[in-house]
Amino acid sequence: MVFAGCVILLAFVAWPWLSLTLLAITLGLILAARVFPAYLALMRLAVLPLLLMLFVIQSLFYPGRETPLFSLGPVTVWVEGIQFAIQVSLRVLALVSSTALLVLTTRPTDIVAGLEDWGISHRMGYAVLLTLQIVPEMQRRVRTILDAQRTRAVETEGNLLVRARAYVPVLGPLVTSSLMSIETRALVLETRGFGLPGKRSRFRPLVDSPGQRRLRILLVVITASLLLYRLAAWILPKL
Repeated sequence: MVFAGCVILLAFVAWPWLSLTLLAITLGLILAARVFPAYLALMRLAVLPLLLMLFVIQSLFYPGRETPLFSLGPVTVWVEGIQFAIQVSLRVLALVSSTALLVLTTRPTDIVAGLEDWGISHRMGYAVLLTLQIVPEMQRRVRTILDAQRTRAVETEGNLLVRARAYVPVLGPLVTSSLMSIETRALVLETRGFGLPGKRSRFRPLVDSPGQRRLRILLVVITASLLLYRLAAWILPKL
């Protein structure tokens, strides 16, 4: 979490070349963690369409366009738009990649346990855990409902129109099952004494070695130093 937070801050505040460096470091960690296939699937579904749209819009309609790259009939692609799109893409890729590294390599329960060790309440920790689990839980339920529809000979695969028509009947069971799960979660939490005061113990405690703590401090110091340098470089010329 500290690494992801530092990358997000530096990617949007510091220089574009630093975003490229942070992206390269993050990709190296993703490869070392052996989650690169899952990372590629996530990027292909969630980020690639956004970046393609960004390049198309900025290369054609960038406000500060001055240098044409090439023209195709009435359409002109501008160099400044491409440069701006590359800078924004590097920032977005660094942000998403660092967050993906956190999500793909860390259990949500470990994230919440770490936050509780840092001092947040167990109620707030449960809210964070529920937020992290809501998307995978919704995806699992949608797959279950679609499988049930296939057993009833409902067509769920084909062109875009067929798929869109298949997802409409999913909304009702999805909302109903989500509301039922809220009551189930509340009963489970009540039986486990969620609202009782006192310190909680864990079945699987987290291991926080001195090396990890020193690395977190180093990341925070480097990030704070670069941010202060960037802030000074922006303020001093105005004085």
